[in-house]
Amino acid sequence: MRKFTAAVICLAVVSLVVAVPGSCAASPGDPYVDEVVDFWGGVSGFLGGWDKGNYNIPVSPDVALGAPDGWFVSITPGDWIIFKFTDNTMIDGPGPDIAIREIGNNAGQEKVEIWVSAVNDGVQFTSLGIIASAGPETNPTLYLDLADIGFTEPVGYVKVSDGVGGAAPGFDLDSITAVNAGEVIAEADIDFDPDMLNLKSKGRWATVYIELPDGYDVGEIDASTVLLEDAISPVLDQKYGFVAHDVSYVVDHDGDGIMERMLKFLRSEVHAIVSPGVYNFKVSGELEDGTEFEGYSDPITVIDPAQKAKQERLTHEGPGSGSHADLGIPARVPISREVSSARAPADRTDTVEASQPSSSALSLHRSPLVPADETLSPERFQDLNPPSDRRRAGEVS
Repeated sequence: MRKFTAAVICLAVVSLVVAVPGSCAASPGDPYVDEVVDFWGGVSGFLGGWDKGNYNIPVSPDVALGAPDGWFVSITPGDWIIFKFTDNTMIDGPGPDIAIREIGNNAGQEKVEIWVSAVNDGVQFTSLGIIASAGPETNPTLYLDLADIGFTEPVGYVKVSDGVGGAAPGFDLDSITAVNAGEVIAEADIDFDPDMLNLKSKGRWATVYIELPDGYDVGEIDASTVLLEDAISPVLDQKYGFVAHDVSYVVDHDGDGIMERMLKFLRSEVHAIVSPGVYNFKVSGELEDGTEFEGYSDPITVIDPAQKAKQERLTHEGPGSGSHADLGIPARVPISREVSSARAPADRTDTVEASQPSSSALSLHRSPLVPADETLSPERFQDLNPPSDRRRAGEVS
């Protein structure tokens, strides 16, 4: 079966914090980190505050989620926080790809290191670089570019850790923004049954098994959003057990240890949109949390036996063939035109070069039958082969 990862299908521009030339149209989700998945803030936890007017108070690292709002968490030596994008991802696009907003300005004394990890990873991190506010601006936004480290995978996780130590109480993190954001679609593996689709079959169902990448639960597939070839919905009538008891149809159909969600489609509806040929059927949909997925089946052959039989008959008979072929009798093959002029039809008008028969051929055609046991005397041979024939055959001068 084909292996898969999450796929990015579009770019997004961040216009809520910065305007980056060359960025793309907005993503359906917001471009900010959405979740704190892990952290370490020392034994006593994190300190932070709001826009320097109220600081050095205990805060949750969640204050750095969402759009910039002045609330911050201070990253001090030894601290780290791992954030996650849930409704989009960060990708390498035009210009810088990530924007980090800090509250205040300590002229480069407070530093943090930014690390990135791919979608559906969150374990292996790569350092993107160390940032620190160094200019005159208060509450600056600092930027990094994935291209600087050659990171080409969609980023799903960002880790912020103390860079090399700094002034107390640390780097005051307000928000993290994906300047170039991508909408993520989980790439599904699709098993379409039957492998050969007979357009004359009276079968009722076409069955699809949907397998998702690690980190996604096929039990959360919203069947009402699923489409085959962007056109056909699965059967959702509760009178069928596979609809009413959908949990029972989360199965390991291919025996690879990964569960799949089974859905059925009316075969008549599938027949209506295909013709004989080979198809990689597309299946798409959403999970209950709105996460999109799509995938394509292995090649499925669609046949029409009636059309195939007609094509085979035409190939066998050739155009304009008669009824003998219909009866299973091989079609008549024209004989060679290289024949004796003596045997050519009387009404033939085209010129055909006659081949000269051999003497043995002439003797066979002109000699009477001789009993097999007769011994020919010289006189008898002369009677059967007059000198004129032998001369014609070049036997005498």
